[in-house]
Amino acid sequence: MKQVRALLPHEFTTLEEAFKNHPKHRYRVRAHAILSSYHGFTIKQISQLLLVRSSTVSLWFDQ
Repeated sequence: MKQVRALLPHEFTTLEEAFKNHPKHRYRVRAHAILSSYHGFTIKQISQLLLVRSSTVSLWFDQ
């Protein structure tokens, strides 16, 4: 199972800022997915929350 388990403080801050303020929706959604994984959500839960396929979330984590 893929999951984001560790983020450095500056990575967390960058993702949080991207989620809140990035002008492109695509980046905000991806940041949300990564932060959700970090907080313990599964890929299936994230895909349901963001209304995307599980394979899409998995690809985001790979990238």
